[in-house]
Amino acid sequence: MNDLLSFFQKALYATAFALLVAMALSACGGDNPGPSGSTVDNSASSTPANGG
Repeated sequence: MNDLLSFFQKALYATAFALLVAMALSACGGDNPGPSGSTVDNSASSTPANGG
């Protein structure tokens, strides 16, 4: 039971983190139109700047 609860807690945190990242990415570069590849490049280049 405890393992199941821990699993759900981790899944919830992962989902919340993914949602936060998606919201941040859409706020940063969601407005400019382009192929999905450019969005991936944007996220990859802006991640170190946000982290450090």
